[in-house]
This record gives sequence, structure tokens and C-alpha cells, in this order.
Amino acid sequence: MQAIHGSAASADAPAADDLVYGLMRAIMLTPEDDHFKVIEENDLTVSQVRAIMMLACADPEALAGGRIAERIGASPPAVSRALDGLVQKGFVTRRESVEDRRVRLFSITDPGRELAGDLVALRRAQIDRFLDTLDPTQRDAIRAALAPLAAAGLLNPAPAADSEEATR
Repeated sequence: MQAIHGSAASADAPAADDLVYGLMRAIMLTPEDDHFKVIEENDLTVSQVRAIMMLACADPEALAGGRIAERIGASPPAVSRALDGLVQKGFVTRRESVEDRRVRLFSITDPGRELAGDLVALRRAQIDRFLDTLDPTQRDAIRAALAPLAAAGLLNPAPAADSEEATR
């Protein structure tokens, strides 16, 4: 893979995009991964997972189906089918907009919030398992590399209260 972001890699060092990709693989592709199991158990499509997470982030605001499609980068018909399935499963509610009856607004339900919370907790557990394999110096190096991105508003770190171990 060629370096397309940031500075070009030296002959000895991999490019930034290759390193980020390797980090994501190390975190997400673990043998203990229950993330896909939850998705399979709930018979969810990728579009449904993306829509439920979008609604969880927007909660308590209701979102129009077209806006959800735009934000997750999927076609309106595909998102409409995904949202219909989420309504049928009880993860999402649908209502007409009072301003424009042609617009359908979608909101996450308590079971949908629980599902989104489970998916986030599983992803967080994957991150924690990865960080547990590192020594304190390596964790400090990751923190030092990511802190400027967080300070610039490019990352949205979880508040310390949400983190099991704020200094991890």
C-alpha cells in the first residue's frame, strides 16, 4: 500500500495509513471477538448496524430517513429497508414529521439503546484487550501520539467516567 496520507514513509518505517490499518486489525480481529456474534444473533445487516449506531449518537433527536442515509453513506432505498427491519425488531420507532408528512422520522428505542450499548461495550473490550498486551511505555506512546488529535477535535475520546480505567 502506498503512503497516501501524512508524510511518506522512510525505507525503514511503514506509512501512517499502514500503521493505522495494522492497529485496527490488531484491535478488531481478535479470537475473543463477540461483536459479530451480537450482530448475527440479532439478524442485523451492516446498514442496520450503521443506522442503529447513528440513531444512538443522535439520541434523543429523531432523524429523517434521508438524513440517516446521507450520514452513513448508503442509498435511501437501502436505508429505508434497513430502518423498516429495525422498526419490526423493536429497535427503532417511526413517525411522520409534523412539518412535512412525507418525511418519516426515526428514533431509537430502549432495546435499540441496549443493543447499541452492547456493541460499543464489545468494541471497547477489544480495545482494552489490545491495550492490556502493551507495556506502560507503549501505552504512553499511543496516548502521546493520539493526544494532539484529540486536542484538535479530530477524536472524540470517552469521558473518564465512562472508562473502566481512565489512565489505561
